[in-house]
Amino acid sequence: MALVLFWLSQISSTESEERLLNRMNQLETTISQQLTELKAHEGMSTFYVVERTVNLHMSSDIKSKIITKLYPNMKVRVIQRASKWISIEYFDYIKNAYISGWVCKKYLVILNTNRSR
Repeated sequence: MALVLFWLSQISSTESEERLLNRMNQLETTISQQLTELKAHEGMSTFYVVERTVNLHMSSDIKSKIITKLYPNMKVRVIQRASKWISIEYFDYIKNAYISGWVCKKYLVILNTNRSR
């Protein structure tokens, strides 16, 4: 019985390793594609770096729903500006998706200063 259980655990372990390797390969491919796309857009876009932890909102209103938090040193791309608020987007590698929302401008530092604000 012990040998059968050991054998089953080895098979399960091998399958888990294969799934993990497949997932890592998928993530590597996705990251490579996203970096290629980002480089293509980088010359045309304005980027900011998050200065300190701040909430990402659904709209340009402090009372609007919070989507997530942005953390220091995250690089975000400007989509739109509205007074003290900036609509931004960034790529979330864990969710494998672009996340966008509004953040108060005072918590961001412009990254590429040669672009117009």
